[in-house]
Amino acid sequence: MPHGRTQITGFLLFALAIFASSALFADLPTETDFLVEVNGVVEPYSPRAVFVLPGESVRVGVDAETESTSMEVGISGGSLKQVSERKWIWEAPEEIGSYQAVLRNAESGDMQVLNLFVMRPFKEIKKGILNGFRLGKYPKRAPAGYEPPRGFIEVTEENEDTHVSAHFQLKQFVCRQKSGYPKYVPLNESLVSKLERLLDKARENGFYWSGFRILSAFRSPYHNGSQRRARLSRHMYGDAADITVDENGDGRMDDLNKDGKVDVQDSVLLHDMVYALEREDLNGVRLGGVGVYAHTRHHGPFVHVDARGTKAVWVKGIRRRVASRFSSSMQ
Repeated sequence: MPHGRTQITGFLLFALAIFASSALFADLPTETDFLVEVNGVVEPYSPRAVFVLPGESVRVGVDAETESTSMEVGISGGSLKQVSERKWIWEAPEEIGSYQAVLRNAESGDMQVLNLFVMRPFKEIKKGILNGFRLGKYPKRAPAGYEPPRGFIEVTEENEDTHVSAHFQLKQFVCRQKSGYPKYVPLNESLVSKLERLLDKARENGFYWSGFRILSAFRSPYHNGSQRRARLSRHMYGDAADITVDENGDGRMDDLNKDGKVDVQDSVLLHDMVYALEREDLNGVRLGGVGVYAHTRHHGPFVHVDARGTKAVWVKGIRRRVASRFSSSMQ
């Protein structure tokens, strides 16, 4: 039997049932002896999320350290076609929802997990309402890069705890507006990747954070307008997040620089890591905006991060002499 064969085994059917329980994702190894390529993009973490429209095809490949790897593949929905020894095409189901795929090295037992979300298409929005969820209307006249999302993930009580990456769950990116289920959210894979790489960069600098507290990610156009936010806020497009580091669980930024106080300098430290990450351009980290925010009576200091594809930087609540360093730092 040739090397690189694909098997769908009883073990993988069992694994798919296990991974449907997101609580067990924390036990997955963060490093394996192979990486998964999705539509030409390789990410070093697992689980990993893939966002598609109904019936859409996704190219999946395996990059392994050894040439004699025998792969087992299992999927919980859609169809899988093998096109070469380590490449497949997954055709998404027509039904909106969340699915799983498990890839396993039969020799070492190492596994990679893909969480597959079939989104509800943008065209289903009627008068600002998507399946009962008040989404609002996207600007009709907007510059390039501000096209409406092509689809929206359906978030339910059953799938909101699903991991979209090793350290982040779907529910962390949902709009804060009051609504029942289902809720809907667009989520850009580049943003999730950037947040994971930022955690890696923090570890390189001696900061072993368990994750980021996401203050705000997606904001529907309706919610964005009600909060009097920027008309073209990146938060409406699923590629932006306002983050802090909150390891002590008090709901506010931690004292990251250990100077005995929590202030804008802690946001500056986080900004500098984002800037360093983008300069290194590690495996296609997507450029974007970085906003540094000082504390106010309404919130503590935080940092805005997005993956818009172009550089942008701004500051809020910082004295001019301090802010001047940021105006030139990303030129």
